Amino acid sequence: MAFASRINRPLVLLWTPDLHCNCSFTSMFASPLPFALCESEVDSARLATRAFQVYNYMRPEPGAVKDEYVVPDHRHLFFKSAFLMNHPYGHPRFAIAQLQMLRPVKEVADLLVANRRTVGLHIRNVFDAPRDSTTINSTTGAEALQGATKEYGSEGTRQLLRWRRAGHWTNFVPKIREMIASEDAAVAAQSSGGGGTSPPRARSSIGESGPGGSPHNRTRPPPLRFYLAADSGEAYDRLGLLFSDRLLATRRTCRSARCDFRDCDGMRYSLVDMLNLARTKLILGSGWSSYSEVAAMWGGTMGEDGMEALPMQMAGRDFGTIMPDEPEVDSSVRLEPTPYNAEHGHIQ
Repeated sequence: MAFASRINRPLVLLWTPDLHCNCSFTSMFASPLPFALCESEVDSARLATRAFQVYNYMRPEPGAVKDEYVVPDHRHLFFKSAFLMNHPYGHPRFAIAQLQMLRPVKEVADLLVANRRTVGLHIRNVFDAPRDSTTINSTTGAEALQGATKEYGSEGTRQLLRWRRAGHWTNFVPKIREMIASEDAAVAAQSSGGGGTSPPRARSSIGESGPGGSPHNRTRPPPLRFYLAADSGEAYDRLGLLFSDRLLATRRTCRSARCDFRDCDGMRYSLVDMLNLARTKLILGSGWSSYSEVAAMWGGTMGEDGMEALPMQMAGRDFGTIMPDEPEVDSSVRLEPTPYNAEHGHIQ
């Protein structure tokens, strides 16, 4: 979108549901769209070179060259990719305003609950996309590794597996506790008059005192809360036990060890999570995941140098550690059986 807009060309989106996103575009985004939509597959090999330039970043498809530099000429330009375009206008800062032009369908919009006082948690620990009856349940078995190697290469697969281990839910617990303690200390200092003048806080509809509360309670900001988007039931269940009064989530039924199914229902839940993350003030994300990055872009705001993505910290790089082959629950992580109080959503 950003590239076409900058070079002043009309855009036609070719959208074909597949293994990774098995849902029509109009099942997720409302009309009118800011571009023409074609939901039929186009064989790029049959496009006449006199009329079309062809760029394909989708390894291992025949003729694909990932990150090939795009040099537009007078011809139509066919671009197939799950990655950013290698062109100056392919930079994320140009995409932010374009992404924000897309409006979700009502079923998705009705489940948006996060706000700028919330911190986003994107926990991506399950390895690669579910492909068949085996990889649905065995996420790091031979079949899953072989499928990923075809798409990312052996080194890319090794890096991907490494960062998925870093995205284990236990890696987020110390950071969440640290942020809660810091926020609570700042609020206590402000309430006692020892904290000086604090910057104004965004108001939230979550957890605010009613009109009958005391003046002290009415001026006290709501507690820091976290919106959780995760790909495993374990992450939801365990973090729900630990932080029940601080956690927001849009739960869905997980039919196995994973919650990242790519059917249309799953993709709309995924969009709910992404847009909720985009509404937060900071994303604690997972490495080697375009999902965290796109959520940060979607929530971008105007800065001194133009549009800027939301700030993001990455598990295993900015906090936590790289997990071993078989992640073990940290002995300091106490699982107290408190009621799970996160928000639940359901898409019809």
